[in-house]
Amino acid sequence: MVEGGGSGETLREEVTVSVRFSIARLLVLAVALVAAVTVPAAAQSNGPGSEESPVGFPQQLSCVEWPTAGWAEAPLPGGVDAAALAARADELLAGDNQSLVIIQGGELVFEQYDADVDSSTIFNSYSVSKSFTSTMIGKLWDDGRLRLDERAPVPEWDDPSDPRSEITLRHLLNMASGLQWDEFVDAIAMIGGGGNSASFPIARPLVAEPGTTFEYSTGTTQILARIIADEVGVAGDAYADYLDAELFGPLGMAAEPGFDPAGIWAGGYATNMSTRDFAKLGLLYLRGGVWEGEQFLSRDWVEMARTPSAANPGYGLQFWLAGEGRFQMLGLFGQVVYVAPDLDLVIASNTRDGGSGGGVGQIAELFGAAEAPSCVDEVYRFSYQGRMADGADRRYAGANVPFRYRVAGQTNRRAGFAAEVTARPVDCSTGASLGPAEAVDVAIRAMPRRQRFGFRWATDPSMVGCYDVNVQLADGVPHVTRVTLRPRR
Repeated sequence: MVEGGGSGETLREEVTVSVRFSIARLLVLAVALVAAVTVPAAAQSNGPGSEESPVGFPQQLSCVEWPTAGWAEAPLPGGVDAAALAARADELLAGDNQSLVIIQGGELVFEQYDADVDSSTIFNSYSVSKSFTSTMIGKLWDDGRLRLDERAPVPEWDDPSDPRSEITLRHLLNMASGLQWDEFVDAIAMIGGGGNSASFPIARPLVAEPGTTFEYSTGTTQILARIIADEVGVAGDAYADYLDAELFGPLGMAAEPGFDPAGIWAGGYATNMSTRDFAKLGLLYLRGGVWEGEQFLSRDWVEMARTPSAANPGYGLQFWLAGEGRFQMLGLFGQVVYVAPDLDLVIASNTRDGGSGGGVGQIAELFGAAEAPSCVDEVYRFSYQGRMADGADRRYAGANVPFRYRVAGQTNRRAGFAAEVTARPVDCSTGASLGPAEAVDVAIRAMPRRQRFGFRWATDPSMVGCYDVNVQLADGVPHVTRVTLRPRR
């Protein structure tokens, strides 16, 4: 993130550092761009007229924390072949992939990195950035500030006699503007040309009727980034602050967006961050635009993002479609954020420059038989940590009896909040029941990240004798501790 003040001619050099490419790097870019413009094979399904019903968006469970401050971690769900997943991850990372992050049920269930990177490493986004640009357009659309099917707000096309005046915002989002563009040549010219990078694609002539022909174009996304700047009235540091306030900050992303020399966001290719943070945008879309329990981005926009366009059934609003209601963000060299609502799954992976990446679709299929996320956890072990003597906790009647226990293998809040506590009077010698169990009103004190929970049982002075205290947690298994209450002397 750019710090300090200034915009326009006063922008500091670091504002443009991520968009200044050497000639050698541009040549590599030209060769590798083919990876970004090839329609994924899976995207050929689910086209217009498909009888397949779109899969809905799964909700975040109440017991799973949102990842704004960091991902909650959980073990792999049942039904996933851990050995097969590990083998596939090793295979990917032995190739061009450098990172692999898997989110299931809103929790981090698997991640793996190359030796020279880790969970904090900032990776290049390349064209994954296009989906971030779409998200910012969507927020402005939600606010009623932009309209999809009216003329795109580009002053250079205002003249009604200019055929480009027929281009709408939807055409731009669908990569179907009709503007002349050769990604292999023109993207390099735009990025290396200096100044306001959007001016280059804006000046291109119309060669096809808008909305009829798909042409993958980083220039189109740069036009969208300038539309955001013009609508909000920002450039340079002010633009960076706007993105942080409206998107990166609320989602807890440590993002490093790039800007051109005119202070316009390089929305087509430079929104860099960690793989974990890339996965957060995936979760936002997996949840139908909900974040921290609030509708952060409208469900309508999220649904449109994965709706096949008229010009290309494999492309939506700056998202590639993957069939079965799934969609993905793809970037140069194989950067990917894969969203599978039917599996409640997000997979994010970043690759080294010059690589090819790929393979996340096969990983997703390993989760085809995964157990559905649930707030009921059947895998932890209860471990009582009270003051014990001869197998019993001895207290005076009328005292507060503290219960402290650990839940093995947990790092979230699943265990404690479903607790029910009852106490039954029993014979101290035989353990035979002497009366019905009665509910004990307690407040659970949870320290989930330390795997500890606790409560206090306020006993009555008349309660003398032995009681079996039954702590019923989310696993459904009774955990019984005998408490001996002695009369006070």
